[in-house]
Amino acid sequence: MGNPKAFLNIPRQEAGYRPIHERISDFGEVEQTLNSSERKLQASRCMDCGVPFCHWACPLGNRPPEFQDALSNGKWREAYEILTRTNDFPEFTGRVCPALCEKSCVLKLSIDSPVTIREDEAAIIEAAFREGYITAKQYKRNGLKVAVIGPAGLAAANQLNRRGYQVTVFEKDEYIGGLLRFGIPNFKLHKPVIDRRLKIMEDEGICFKTNSTIDLEHLPEGFDAYAICTGTPEARNLNIPGRELRGIHFAMEILAQQNRVLAGQTFSDEERITAKNKKVLVIGGGDTGSDCIGTANRQGAISVCQIEIMPKPPVGHNPATPWPQWPVVLKTSSSHEEGCTRRWSLTSNRFLGTEDGRCISLLKVMLTNYCIYDCAYCINRISNDIPRATLSVSELVELTMEFYRRNYIEGLFLSSGVVRNPDYTMERLVRVAKDLRTIHRFNGYIHLKSIPGASRELVREAGLYADRLSVNLEIPTEANLKMLAPEKDHRSVYLPMRYIREGALESAEERKHHRHAPRFAPAGQSTQMIVGATSESDRDILKVSSALYAQPTMKRVYYSGYISVNTYDKRLPALKQPPLVRENRLYQADWLLRFYQFRVDELVDEASPDLDLEVDPKLAWALKHPEFFPVNIYTADYETLLRVPGIGVRSAKMIVMSRRFSRIGFYELKKMGAVMKKARYFITCNELPDKTIHELTPLGVRKLLVPKPKKRTDDRQLTLNFDFD
Repeated sequence: MGNPKAFLNIPRQEAGYRPIHERISDFGEVEQTLNSSERKLQASRCMDCGVPFCHWACPLGNRPPEFQDALSNGKWREAYEILTRTNDFPEFTGRVCPALCEKSCVLKLSIDSPVTIREDEAAIIEAAFREGYITAKQYKRNGLKVAVIGPAGLAAANQLNRRGYQVTVFEKDEYIGGLLRFGIPNFKLHKPVIDRRLKIMEDEGICFKTNSTIDLEHLPEGFDAYAICTGTPEARNLNIPGRELRGIHFAMEILAQQNRVLAGQTFSDEERITAKNKKVLVIGGGDTGSDCIGTANRQGAISVCQIEIMPKPPVGHNPATPWPQWPVVLKTSSSHEEGCTRRWSLTSNRFLGTEDGRCISLLKVMLTNYCIYDCAYCINRISNDIPRATLSVSELVELTMEFYRRNYIEGLFLSSGVVRNPDYTMERLVRVAKDLRTIHRFNGYIHLKSIPGASRELVREAGLYADRLSVNLEIPTEANLKMLAPEKDHRSVYLPMRYIREGALESAEERKHHRHAPRFAPAGQSTQMIVGATSESDRDILKVSSALYAQPTMKRVYYSGYISVNTYDKRLPALKQPPLVRENRLYQADWLLRFYQFRVDELVDEASPDLDLEVDPKLAWALKHPEFFPVNIYTADYETLLRVPGIGVRSAKMIVMSRRFSRIGFYELKKMGAVMKKARYFITCNELPDKTIHELTPLGVRKLLVPKPKKRTDDRQLTLNFDFD
């Protein structure tokens, strides 16, 4: 060590980021660099401690004390040689690694000021390229060939090539690099950095083949061994109502397309995903979410908000996650600094959208939680001793406009408990909508919940100012509604539904003759049913939904899993948690009824009145009817393709259009959006294995597709292995 007391005298210094006003207008790397003298000083802070925890924490087994000592003494080449003994690509890790080594540094644990290991790695490798230490080498060949399949295999390919194997890397995309290329934004990892390394690997004898889709059941011939390095190509979906709305995208869809645009590719207006002049919501508080924030800001978003399901972590140190656990502390990235509202402890229940399928942000508020009814399933029942509050019309209007002016919301969802009588409450709701439209010129979306039992005149007036009206059915059958809510009946619900339908049809007819005639509830109407509070089967619920959808103005039926709020009421079931899985299956079945031409009796019948909770309704139907399969994708009509598990409306349309012009295989089907994990057992095409539902049997397919239960463990517990064999 050049200076054993450096950690006492030299403070930690990071390179920092480019100024926000400068970097926000481009996709150049945001991180700056220190000069050589400052970098050597930072390297000298390494204590070379007797028990270097950084060794243990690094997944690669890097040896920071050794290359830090060399760097601090100005021995750049020696530092490079030490670093590359354990790290194939320091230029990548030095830019994007989360630096587990720094989190375990003794200086981090003692004074919260670790050595700048990650930045030092980047400095060493960049110096090596700059000084010409890195040149292509030729290795003695052993006569064996290895195929590396997938973007995650660059390090494997590099190591195998050094050991004399003839390596060929197969990549399905148009560029090599996988997540480095498409998942990480250019402002974190400049893509010429990847190209620079790939050029050296090619010069050393590695062959790269792009646009090469490999069927793992039929691997390419001529190789002695295969390394499968495909990573995780399928994103984890958020299966909640409204996920199908326009404007909702996976992170990788946005990030990959933006990187392709920066590489010179062009996309049509329909294909282009951009945040320009849009208010963006990022769901998820991790690094990928941060990358989406930075991308959205550079694309010209009006505002960006990020929500996280976990509570806000503490700043600096979290006693709940001591070392050697990963420190769960507040992390503020460069993207957060560029402009972002962050909110914690928020879970996503439903995406709300407009009649044309757009996803929008809504202020969901009640006029009052006071109610004259005593419904057993409602927290606001009159017999409950809870605090009550009522907003005046002017207060609610002012609140909505303040949120709207600040671009927090794009619309209003307004409901209320019943005060005095239905007409009195409905009149106040209508006044709110009317004042917003006529006085404040509110142009946002308004969803107004009509009060059961309200008069025709008030419902008609509400439809002139609201985009959508809804009347909640609450309980599917009259008998069970009377049992839990004696003051209510279905007639009081169906009458306002009829008023809304009549108003919408009359408005549509009038607009045929008078173009400027006022529109009545242009987004139609919706309703909602509680699932699990009463004894209705899924068949009973879907029968009601199917009948409601027969009305021309009924757009959506929503299903809400019963939450046990009034546990003292013996008329209600004692549920430990809401029936969320059942709720999700009902939404899936509802989707099949509306868009996939299924009938209720095909999904549930008298023998099986409830939906299968283990698999989705479409797959459950397919497993019950193997005689319809396998389906030949080259000859099947559109309606038949819709019945195939894993093939949606969009995919079916693309198959029908594309098969006339080209052959369709596994890769093409995935590109069209088909979920091949399911579909492969129910279709036939030349590139797919011949094991279908008939060879595997429905039970066998079910076992393959039903997720195995995971053994629950406490992540906070440190696991020690005492096996010394």
